Amino acid sequence: MVLNKKKIFLISTEPSGDLLGYDLILQIYKRFQNIEIIGIGGEKMNELNFKSFFSTDGMNVNGIVEVLLKLKKFIKCLNRVKQLIIQTKPDLVITIDSPSFNYRIVKKLQFLRPKTKFVHLVAPTVWAWKKFRAKGFAVNYDLILTLFDFEPRYFKKYNKNTFCIGHPIFYKKKIISNNIKNTITFFPGSRENEIDYILPKMILIYQKLSFKFKDLNFALVTLPRLKRKILNKIGNNKINVVTSNASKIRILKDTKLAIAASGTVILELSRNLIPVIVVYDSNFITSIFVKYLVKLKWANLVNIILNKNTIPEYLFSNYKVEKVVNNVELIVKQKELYENQIYDFLKLKSKMLIKRKNPMDLALDYIKNRL
Repeated sequence: MVLNKKKIFLISTEPSGDLLGYDLILQIYKRFQNIEIIGIGGEKMNELNFKSFFSTDGMNVNGIVEVLLKLKKFIKCLNRVKQLIIQTKPDLVITIDSPSFNYRIVKKLQFLRPKTKFVHLVAPTVWAWKKFRAKGFAVNYDLILTLFDFEPRYFKKYNKNTFCIGHPIFYKKKIISNNIKNTITFFPGSRENEIDYILPKMILIYQKLSFKFKDLNFALVTLPRLKRKILNKIGNNKINVVTSNASKIRILKDTKLAIAASGTVILELSRNLIPVIVVYDSNFITSIFVKYLVKLKWANLVNIILNKNTIPEYLFSNYKVEKVVNNVELIVKQKELYENQIYDFLKLKSKMLIKRKNPMDLALDYIKNRL
């Protein structure tokens, strides 16, 4: 399909959004000609014909205290991105995830309409807390694309152009292997503050498990930019730390059980039929805030989507080393518990794709009408 020269400004400030941005850019270049894509993105997006105006390192934090400590930097970045969009005059602005940051940018740029259209990918979790955000968010965008089929109803009453495209993780091929599963793999999170609060207990869990299970290997998967910080915390503990995608795939082929910080990685593990235990922790103020304002049974999306306690969770004050170690022992030794997770994971794909279609193709079917 040939179009007149069009310019897209894409914004992604988090690792999960970076992966979505990567998939989206690939599909745009496959389907359209004469498209220029510029903006703000991470390591994966920069592998393509895309160059981020500046690095997003240091912007990927969550929690009240952590955000307040970096508020000055966020405001500076917000104003810089706003000015870049005004200067480059794109036909389309696509924001991915990071709703608090992206909403504030788009709200300040409404005067660019109707020449510039605004699209958001990955709806804010208004279903978890602050439902009132749905209206303010929806009216500032021309199109909202959600990853889960229960999300559009929160926005459609304010913006009829809200559609579910499904989750790209479940369109990708599963990692299939006949290898003996003899590795326990840790995923301590993709944010620096998560490493600070989650990794120390993971190290203690590793120490206890390595003593109990002499026949198992242990690995930790992280991002390149976090490797030095993680190695400093690990010290002399013999955990295989991997950062490249190729190494990650090799590790996943051997993984018997994962212990992971709550986040998108839980969906990736479930897609690859790898049983997992979810953990999470943060500073005391954030944990109190979450406890009293977020009214959900579970933190991980697999349990939420299946409405079932498939994956055990140990969150905040309940994230105890002994509790996790005991649960690992149960899952490793009791075949039924191990297989129950896999059985439930097999049900997910039908719930995570729209008519088995590529989510990014569906996204572009909606986006093309805004170009």
